[in-house]
Amino acid sequence: MYTDIESEDNDFYKGLKYLLDNPVAALGYEQTFTTEVEEFGKREIRELVSGGGSITVTEENKSQYVRLLCQMRMTVAIRKQLSSLLSGFYELIPKQLISIFTEQELELLVSGLPQIDLEDLRSNTEYHKYSPSSTQVKWFWRALKSCTEDERARFLQFVSGTSKGTLHASYLPLPATDY
Repeated sequence: MYTDIESEDNDFYKGLKYLLDNPVAALGYEQTFTTEVEEFGKREIRELVSGGGSITVTEENKSQYVRLLCQMRMTVAIRKQLSSLLSGFYELIPKQLISIFTEQELELLVSGLPQIDLEDLRSNTEYHKYSPSSTQVKWFWRALKSCTEDERARFLQFVSGTSKGTLHASYLPLPATDY
């Protein structure tokens, strides 16, 4: 899904979102099913599909283009690097020993439970349609303060995809009106 790329490259994500939300003609240029890839300092143009250099992105196929572009960027373009990383990792910890863990469990094994600084989190939270003085926001911070570190880590994992990350208030499941 293209939203997965937001945390890796926010500007690239915004470009993809613009393409999906607007007519292809608004780009002002013709785009084909190709992308520029940098691998070990060398840049090259790669086709996203066979013959992609001759396939123009249109309204009908722009979703497919975005999906293929994200797939290329997040997996195919870094396949050699991932392969090297995994090879070294599996030298340290054999694959059969870690294959029983989910990715979240493995992250906890490698990184441990984080110490979540609620004051830092609160001071760096962006509010949209709310303010720090909103009743629901006060309730939210009070509830989060009463949670254990494990519960806070699970909450952050749920709303942000990581147990260590920036939390934006737009992700918070708060009601739209005061009670």
